[in-house]
Amino acid sequence: MRPRLTLAKTAILLLSLTVIHLIRYQSAFQSILRDLYISFDDFPTSYSNTLNASRTQGELLADFDYDSTFPSPLIPRTIHFIYFADLYHRHDGTSSLPATSRSHAPELCRKFNPSFDIRIWNETEAHTFIETEYSWFIQTYDAYKHPIQRVDALKYFALYHYGGWGQYLSKYVTAPVVNKAMAGRSARSYSAEGRFTEIANLVTSGDIVVIEFGHNDGGSPTAASDNKRSDCPGSGTETCKSGLDGSTVYTYNHYIEAGARALIAKGAKVVISSQTPNNLWEGGEYAAPAPRFVAYAAQAAKNVGAGASFVDHFQAVADMYEKLGSQATNALYPKDHTHTSPAGADLSAQAFAEAVKVALNGTTPLSSHLKPNIPTVW
Repeated sequence: MRPRLTLAKTAILLLSLTVIHLIRYQSAFQSILRDLYISFDDFPTSYSNTLNASRTQGELLADFDYDSTFPSPLIPRTIHFIYFADLYHRHDGTSSLPATSRSHAPELCRKFNPSFDIRIWNETEAHTFIETEYSWFIQTYDAYKHPIQRVDALKYFALYHYGGWGQYLSKYVTAPVVNKAMAGRSARSYSAEGRFTEIANLVTSGDIVVIEFGHNDGGSPTAASDNKRSDCPGSGTETCKSGLDGSTVYTYNHYIEAGARALIAKGAKVVISSQTPNNLWEGGEYAAPAPRFVAYAAQAAKNVGAGASFVDHFQAVADMYEKLGSQATNALYPKDHTHTSPAGADLSAQAFAEAVKVALNGTTPLSSHLKPNIPTVW
């Protein structure tokens, strides 16, 4: 049995990494596939124009999976169906979505796209998602007058939440990838939410787990405004008290090492990866000072010992950015200095795969699962 690669890191790279599908029932005699309506602002005009033709999802994806000028996938590997009942109007004037559409459309999508993950959203699930993950936005979300406004909002939160370089790793490894990354998490919050425990309950002997945190681990947990993500300063047994609720806060290394040991105890092999860098050309000159969590990650792998290895993802991407230069690197950051475009996420995955290939920090269990012809990007 081939091992699975499970990514347990913070998904910190942004945007169009998910295809959002809206199923709209227009009339009783139309087929499900002709009712498939893809609402998206971020894809090429040619993709949108094709929606006017009666084509199957398989044909659409075959046409637009790769752009001829840049060999990076435009159609990623997760499809989200959004079913908001108030959006659907039958020919008799009612606003209920037929059960056949609810069941058959996802089935057809799975048939045409067997390698894609499928997620179904309804009003309740969407509200819970926004309320739980982005509580600062829930008041605005609830105040929207029209359902389509909530659909549009959900679309972009889903893009942010489920994106990341892990979406692209499957292009460069032979083993199946299960991406358990979650946006906005730190080693502390990922642990507190029970996500390491969840993964430990899923893995089997021989699975490989990649753990990468750092972007959300900074800050002061002792402040009254503690965001419940900031780790206690230090890399050992130091503890702090949360300024928000008085709970005990541990170090980055404590959380990472505890999670790694729990996974190794289940027979998994763990690769601890350093965080990806921000835009290293943002100030006009190349500057690549490594955040403290890069060294902490290396130390965590050493402390865990047998069953753990280290990949300096930060160094690999930093070297890639230096090679790319200012203009090309800045183009990968369309929104801010942390979250890249899809092309940037893909390049981060390539840099990671190359680091594994050349054993940048020594051999890892991923080495034997790389696809041939890994790109040289740094």
